[in-house]
Amino acid sequence: MILILIFAEVLGLYGLIVALLMNSKATLNTTC
Repeated sequence: MILILIFAEVLGLYGLIVALLMNSKATLNTTC
C-alpha cells in the first residue's frame, strides 16, 4: 500500500515537471 502511494506521488511530481518543461518550451517557441 505504501509503495503504491510513493509510486503515485513520484508519478505526480514527474508529470508536474514534464508539464512545466513543456509549458516553458511552448512559451519559448511562441516568443521565437
